[in-house]
Amino acid sequence: MPSVKTGYVILLGSIFVVFFVVPVGFFLSVSVALYLEPGIFDDTFTLENYARLVRDDYALGVLTDTLRISAYVTVLCLVLGYPLAMFIARETGFVRRAVMIVTVASLFTNLVVRTYGWLVFLTPRGLFNNMLLDAGLIDKPLRLMFNETGVIIGLVQIMLPIQIIVLAVSLQAIDKVLEDAASIAGAGKVRIFTRIIWPLSLPGVISGSILVFTLSMSSFITPEFLGGGRVMVLGTLIRQLMTRSLNYPFAAAVSATLLLLAIAMLVSLAIISRRVMRHRAS
Repeated sequence: MPSVKTGYVILLGSIFVVFFVVPVGFFLSVSVALYLEPGIFDDTFTLENYARLVRDDYALGVLTDTLRISAYVTVLCLVLGYPLAMFIARETGFVRRAVMIVTVASLFTNLVVRTYGWLVFLTPRGLFNNMLLDAGLIDKPLRLMFNETGVIIGLVQIMLPIQIIVLAVSLQAIDKVLEDAASIAGAGKVRIFTRIIWPLSLPGVISGSILVFTLSMSSFITPEFLGGGRVMVLGTLIRQLMTRSLNYPFAAAVSATLLLLAIAMLVSLAIISRRVMRHRAS
């Protein structure tokens, strides 16, 4: 009779096949189908849908905009998240616990609710602009909505807790004895950070950055709401192809490209992390 472990593996494999392999295999097959007219396609094999993604200036522009916005979000999350992660990893007491609770709790807040919150906060007559106008810092409201600025702000707020948590785990793994030894040897705080903390935290930096980049690249709700239809990313392009143009093969090709980019990022994460760990071991 099969062991419990074997049955567990079979169950997990079945779930993986039913809920991942079959759906992905279906839209991959659609991505190489021949588009005939809105809502209709033929099962004739063609790579035209993928070629169009590179040849079509509009689709290529959406792809590059998606990658650029994701890069901005990743850099901002790293810059803003590293000090907070350092605080969580090094401090103790009530303030640390409060910061950690707020960081984790934000992950459980509904994404739509958070996005609508930014709609209220960033509008021309919203709370943020009103504060700046009342303080006399600006003469007219800033344009923070329905453009890339609003999308980036919303994505940074959503992705920042992920970056903080990943970095905090990496920083907590660094032995404090190394910093104490460097301090006794005469190294200043800047030298300790550049020679010890930063190099040893690189696995967390790389992991968090790739995770944030991948999630930002595949985001849909935040660009849709805060972009107001004026900021096109791959997610919004797929929605338009599915609901307006009814070009299912091209939508499937864009989805497959997004999936391949995410897989490439994860593979890069594994390769880079392995090389970093080998370098640290040597």
